[in-house]
Amino acid sequence: MALALVVAAFVYGVLPSLVTATNDVQLLRDASIWLLILAFLLEVTSIATYTGLTRAILPAGLAVGWWTQFAIDLTGNGASHALPGGGATASALRYRLMRSAGIGPGASMATSAMQPTISDLALGSCYVVGVLTVLPQLHGRPSLIITAVGSAVVIVSAVIGGAVAARRGGADAERTGVRASGAMARLERLWLHLRAEVVELLRDDVRTRRAAVFAVANWLFDAACLWVCLWAYGDRASPGLVLTAYGFASLLGLLPLTPGGLGIVEGTLIPLLVAFGVPGPVAVLGTLTWRLFQFWLPVPAGGLCYLGLKLSGRLGPHRVAASEASPAPKSP
Repeated sequence: MALALVVAAFVYGVLPSLVTATNDVQLLRDASIWLLILAFLLEVTSIATYTGLTRAILPAGLAVGWWTQFAIDLTGNGASHALPGGGATASALRYRLMRSAGIGPGASMATSAMQPTISDLALGSCYVVGVLTVLPQLHGRPSLIITAVGSAVVIVSAVIGGAVAARRGGADAERTGVRASGAMARLERLWLHLRAEVVELLRDDVRTRRAAVFAVANWLFDAACLWVCLWAYGDRASPGLVLTAYGFASLLGLLPLTPGGLGIVEGTLIPLLVAFGVPGPVAVLGTLTWRLFQFWLPVPAGGLCYLGLKLSGRLGPHRVAASEASPAPKSP
């Protein structure tokens, strides 16, 4: 099923424009090297802000350095692009690596759960902003407007739900005790850890705002990389239209059909950019260059990061054991 979707997206979305692009190889010769370097740096910054999101979610006082967390996040990012399961695989891998780095089970699980949730809500926010900035130009494209309205509803519902959970979380936690034994007791303690960490984050306005800022910055820097890639090949497209096309394609890429939305993102983004007035060859070359920076390079980079973490001794069973022996966090 996934393979069929990739092939269909490539044949019906990318291939027609790719044929056009082969007739204009001059674009490759005339591409601005400095703009491509800028696009690469923007993508590196996007990845770094994702680690900023992780650090904002994690509780203060953990003995895990920024570079260690950056290597863990990049390892998970690369794995999500190469292994089945996409985001779920990345979250599970990040959880295990954070546990091996000495972060407690509650904090690791809460971060693995909250990080993609906040990130996805931030992507929806960026898409809604993009649609609002170019709304008059979207006449005749109701699917984009409907998707934006749906995203706005989800975002508002999530904010309201988070506020209610933060208000009621402390009272609920006080009425809960560990009554089981053995494996069930360990699972219940892990659940209490997780709930306490999530409620603590939701009730901490500073950490919540910082996480939201880093999450939005992560997507905006990634979208800026795409915009600069298009500019490098000679088309300074409207930032609002690029953000709208980028947001729509990225939202579809979140569907657990292919790793990292492979084929789906390209097959959606290129026709949208062409429909918004970007020349076909520029749309193809700009999108494929952006995907090189955003999708393909993190795969070998993540592998190198994982190797570095193992060889440097920053991961180990003794760190997991030490974190498991630490006392449980207090319920907020």
